[in-house]
Amino acid sequence: MNDINLYEQIPKDDLPVRLHYHDSCDYTYPAHWHEHTEFHFIFSGCAVLRCGDEYINLSSKDCAIINSNELHECVSGKCSYICMILPPSFLESEHVIFERIVHDDAISKIFADMVHILKNKKDRYDLHIHGLVYILLSYLLSSHVRKALTENEYITRTKKLDSINISIKYINEHFTDDIMLDELARCSHMSSGHFSRMFKAVTGKTVKQYINELRLSKAAGLLKNTDMTVTETAIYCGFSDSNYFSRLFKRTYDKTPCEYRNSFFMN
Repeated sequence: MNDINLYEQIPKDDLPVRLHYHDSCDYTYPAHWHEHTEFHFIFSGCAVLRCGDEYINLSSKDCAIINSNELHECVSGKCSYICMILPPSFLESEHVIFERIVHDDAISKIFADMVHILKNKKDRYDLHIHGLVYILLSYLLSSHVRKALTENEYITRTKKLDSINISIKYINEHFTDDIMLDELARCSHMSSGHFSRMFKAVTGKTVKQYINELRLSKAAGLLKNTDMTVTETAIYCGFSDSNYFSRLFKRTYDKTPCEYRNSFFMN
């Protein structure tokens, strides 16, 4: 069964900077968030990225920047791109929110140099990468900051995100239960109205939408990988009405649950 964990624990690597180059690949991965700052530079092709409730169309020489603790997913596309993930330590003294999309020849040159170094991997290539990262950050900080946060603003923003993350963790662990809005609001120490607004601002979805999409994702995994009936799948994933589950599933996946299951066994 596919397990969706929206919080992504970034594994340690030989380089503090994580770099992945993909040549003409499908551009999809599920929604998640992390404390790291993430950069996606498109060399060719096109893609759609979602950050919070904003859908972003990307094309050649676009650089998308996902700021710390932003929920994001790659919705669709086929492109050649590099993904760079920076740990918080690189920006621990700079409480900034970068522009979402940057189209800049200077940045294009830096990412092209990174790919060249990655492909050749000569001695101490890690130092070359680090040098380019600092050049990139210096340039972004001088030219492409959307907002600079004060220390108090940064602390307040972090606390709000932490509160929402508590509720997201609770939903992920109790998605089969009858989850009440008031219960989630109490977990996050907010009123129901304030919590609802904050949740939508962070995730781009209402609480109900988020819960249903998570349940449907779990159900899709079960339909693909088990022989549970549609009714059993619906009940396991927290839907008390299998007809409602089937309608919602078709609206989301453009297939009935049975059609979705059968699609994996067709030649």
